[in-house]
Amino acid sequence: MCGIAGTVSFEAPPEPVEPMLERMVHRGPDDHGVYADRHARLGFRRLAIVDLSPAGHQPMTNEDRSLWLVFNGEIYNYRELTSELRDRGHRFHSRTDSEVILHAYEEWGSDCPRRFNGMFAFALWDSRQEALFCARDRFGVKPFYYAEPGGAGGLAFASEIKALFGHPQLARPTANLPLIRDFLVSGWLDHTAGTNFAGIHQLPAAHAMTVSRDGKRIMRYWDLPPEQDAGPTGQRERRRAAEQFACLLEDSVRLRLHADVPVGTCLSGGLDSSSIVCLANRLLFTDDSNLAWHERGARQKTFSACYDDPRHDEREYIDQVIAATGAESNPTFPGHEDPIEEIVPRVVWHQDEPFGSTSILAQWHVMQAAHQRGMKVLLDGQGADELLAGYHGYFGIGLADQLLSGQVTPFVRDLALYRRYHASSWPGLARGMAAGVLSRQSRVSLALRGLSHRRKGAPTLLGDRMGGLGAPSDTWVPRPGSSLHATLYNHANYTGLPALLHYEDRNSMAFSIEARTPFLDYRLAEFVARVPNDVLLRHGLTKMILREAMAGVLPEPVRRRRDKKGFSTPEDTWFRTSLSSWVADILLSPSFARRGFVDPAFASALFEEHKSGRVNQSTLLWRLLSVELWARAFLDRVPSGT
Repeated sequence: MCGIAGTVSFEAPPEPVEPMLERMVHRGPDDHGVYADRHARLGFRRLAIVDLSPAGHQPMTNEDRSLWLVFNGEIYNYRELTSELRDRGHRFHSRTDSEVILHAYEEWGSDCPRRFNGMFAFALWDSRQEALFCARDRFGVKPFYYAEPGGAGGLAFASEIKALFGHPQLARPTANLPLIRDFLVSGWLDHTAGTNFAGIHQLPAAHAMTVSRDGKRIMRYWDLPPEQDAGPTGQRERRRAAEQFACLLEDSVRLRLHADVPVGTCLSGGLDSSSIVCLANRLLFTDDSNLAWHERGARQKTFSACYDDPRHDEREYIDQVIAATGAESNPTFPGHEDPIEEIVPRVVWHQDEPFGSTSILAQWHVMQAAHQRGMKVLLDGQGADELLAGYHGYFGIGLADQLLSGQVTPFVRDLALYRRYHASSWPGLARGMAAGVLSRQSRVSLALRGLSHRRKGAPTLLGDRMGGLGAPSDTWVPRPGSSLHATLYNHANYTGLPALLHYEDRNSMAFSIEARTPFLDYRLAEFVARVPNDVLLRHGLTKMILREAMAGVLPEPVRRRRDKKGFSTPEDTWFRTSLSSWVADILLSPSFARRGFVDPAFASALFEEHKSGRVNQSTLLWRLLSVELWARAFLDRVPSGT
């Protein structure tokens, strides 16, 4: 795990990378290194996780020094690949997963990313071919940003956007207005290959890129498979699916426990993180792999965000998981320990781009607590909601699929049970079902209309500078099969999970912590992408395959939970009380009005509506605040070090 940076140029000497590395010390405080030749410079900041010896130093080279690698992430199946490559005649000089990439490239060339089970973003300079080969993991857990300063023939890349501003031709950031519009209107981030900065791009997840004298070529090397059968299943098929899922998830957790430094776990009290904690605990006490960091009998360390507000506090469930496992609990209380308004500027700087809610601040506190307890690796449950239909909004889409496919009896049953368990209103369910029927274009149009024309004659959201940009980006990718699986695919690849992974990477790396996500093992993801709807949603409950797989593993009250909170915060109350003056100062500031991103009259009316208590507008209010704070940090001055 580290921060990587580099420059490539075929027309002039490449620019130094040291100024870019200085902006990412937090990603790799343990070591650093630079490689340079006449066309390429590669830079590296190391967070030592596997093989803590100097053998893990990067940039790393092969035996004849023709290949040079900088690598951010973990290859979880590196032991298996090492064995296979040794059988093919390759010689290894370290115990690192990094060296596996070099030998895999020698053996399989640009097909090597398909062999990796892990999270990764790497750049490999092939000096013989005078070509840079780069790749990013299947879900984009690890970031890879690039720009083309000076036009064709040159490239600069880095693990964080702010690092690119260390390049002399990229030192003055400017706004990418269409992407800012997308965030303000829809809350989307990382849904395209663009960023909120003009001229700064990201290599998409599951893609590889080659840069040479012939230009830049980007290709997709992996995708989720289509759904196999949308029809209803029997009890035997569902039980078999749950058993297969349980085996895959346990093996994924097993792989992600391997490290040469302590590994802890995030614990929200929900199904996802609780499953990881319980599986990890079982493996720590029964696995014979002799984990280097774990003393036999030592307690697993967990980290949680807790609140006095019962709407957001999950200690009832956290405590049950702790009691069942004997794990060590480390709660943190966002909003109590440090004033929110003092933390936000640091979080904004580390996030690089606007972020969607104050739940990111809760995650920040969890990472901070883990750092204070000496953790360098944390397991987390990101991805489960998008792969397993964990959000309640998916139920309406699933019901629409049942109705459209003629499954009348299951439709009536699930509709009745969902309303009984969740007290859902008919209008809310109707909107959810409509989302399963309407085309993507219709949904985008309705969303834009709802935000821009809240009341007849009222001011619109977007400011003067955003005029003429039109509707938000249409990133919807059609998929065969059910509307539910098509929605899950798009949320996992474009309009949901990528932003969550962005937030988690920046929050964890701000404290030099590697966050690992067992639910995003590609084997598990491929398996659940093929299952019918009712394996995921059934009887008014979400994530049925996980609930059934964790029978006998999770405490029953946690396994049978019907509510969902996640890392939520009481931001609606904060904005009316303790943070009210802070919000007003930002929304009424001259810079906010001058910016032109948001209509100041709209912002004022929205804030007054929220303060009155008539409508909870905290989600949209935060987006307005986040964009302004981001602009102050990155557009109003040249970004520098921490």
